[in-house]
Amino acid sequence: MSLEVILSIVAIGITVTFYFADKIINGSTQSAKKYLLSKWLDNKSKNLKLQDTIYQFASSINGWDAKAFTDSNHTYLDFYTQLKQTYEVEYSDVQLNALKKAKLSKFQIDEYTGKLKVQEDNLNLIQVSFESQIKKYYADLV
Repeated sequence: MSLEVILSIVAIGITVTFYFADKIINGSTQSAKKYLLSKWLDNKSKNLKLQDTIYQFASSINGWDAKAFTDSNHTYLDFYTQLKQTYEVEYSDVQLNALKKAKLSKFQIDEYTGKLKVQEDNLNLIQVSFESQIKKYYADLV
């Protein structure tokens, strides 16, 4: 076998290896990006649900100026306004479209997903806290 044939076989082997490696990496990145987008959309929904919970409760008791948390001076109105502003900036259609079009590395996707998970945990904790406050408020009325 000549040196040219051996080099051709090696070159084909390297090309095939890089082709499949690229498919595996890009497939993994695409899958991670889909997960990122689904996590983003979940957080968007959770933010809206929390806004609704606060709005319904504060409106029903006419308590917009009441403290939302016992350990701070933030009122229901303050917290609702901040949550709504965050929603309008971080969860806008413009932001979603930018996220869909962005060419992110696997590292960037993983980092962003991690931040979304922390945000999700915070939204869940606040939602549970408000639901607990609401139940206590109505239980105390009885």
